[in-house]
Order: sequence, then structure tokens, then C-alpha cells
Amino acid sequence: MEIHLIDVQTEYEEVDVGTCEFCFGTYEMFEYPTFIFKLANGKEITVNGWWDSWDNATVPPINNLVHFAEWLDTKVYRNDTKFDTDWLESAIMEYFRVCGDLGIKDREGAPIYADSIVLVNYRGKTVRADDCYIDLDSYATSHIKFTMFDKEFDYHPNGKALYYTDLVTHNGGVYEDFDSSNLLVLAEHYDTENREKKWLEEYGR
Repeated sequence: MEIHLIDVQTEYEEVDVGTCEFCFGTYEMFEYPTFIFKLANGKEITVNGWWDSWDNATVPPINNLVHFAEWLDTKVYRNDTKFDTDWLESAIMEYFRVCGDLGIKDREGAPIYADSIVLVNYRGKTVRADDCYIDLDSYATSHIKFTMFDKEFDYHPNGKALYYTDLVTHNGGVYEDFDSSNLLVLAEHYDTENREKKWLEEYGR
């Protein structure tokens, strides 16, 4: 069974979350996304992107709905698949792991995906990133990991923070005075079998 994403509609509601005399009257804006799909047989279905719970639990936010829809078009599910909120969350998590848009761009404005080839230039040295991904626990946190200067670095582009672990002492921490302008990221995304060839020829890696 093939399924195609048509639209996502989101309703917003201001909810009173204060339950004691200190926080009574505290409000939060809750989001209720609804995903609209079309099945291979032409039938349209809606899937809630949220659960009815006290903490406004929703499916992970998707940075690039068009890219997600294109990826979903390549999937084929069993005819007895139950297309519900749990299925939707599972599909989004798989998308994140395979090729998800990290919601950040490189120095040339190109989007960075989980399967992009990423080069990092820091303090005058260029290396290929070890990994780039979206944290599946916090959903929205993007990471770019790379190794240089006998350290493993974990760059959080969203918060422009840089964490490190010393490979010799195994001590780690966060660079308090980190300046993100000193770190340049360049990404390349290919859909062909030779997607790594350009980088390997240019940088000899």
C-alpha cells in the first residue's frame, strides 16, 4: 500500500496549565497538527499528529514537509497497515534516521540532511564530519559530530553550541567562549551511487 502526504493543517489553542496558587493563570499555546494523506486507491484519510494527553504530546516536528513527502512516496506498506498516530511517529522517526532534513543550512545556504556528506572547517583545518543527525529523544536538536585536535566535537547548530570530549583524558565540556563564525560547514547531498566521489577527489579522503 502506497500513501501520499497531501497537506498538514494545524490548529492552535491557548490552554491554562496553572494548577496551583503560584502558577494559576499560566497559559501555553498548544498545537494540534492533522496530516492529510491519499492512499493508492484514491481514498483520503486524516491522521492526528498529536495524542490526547496533559502535556500536549505531538509527533516530532518536520523541518521540511516537501522532502518528507517525497521520501514517503518511496515507501510501500502492507495492505493491513493501520495508518494512525503511532504509525506516523514511527514513519517520521525512520525519515530522521535515513535522510531527514536537519533544519539547518551550510555556509552556502544548502540544506543539510542526515545522509549528507558534510565537511567542517574549524580553526583553519578541514575534516569530514563523523555524523550528522537529529536527536531522536529531543526531536528538534540537530547535531554535527567531527574529530580534530585529539578531540571529539559535537556541534549544535540550532543553539550554536560546541561540546567536546578529549580523546586523551576523556574529559569533556562545552566551550563557553565558542564563536560559531569560526566554524564553517559545507554539505553535499547526492541521490546517485557515486555521491561521495566529488569530496574524495577534491579533499583526498
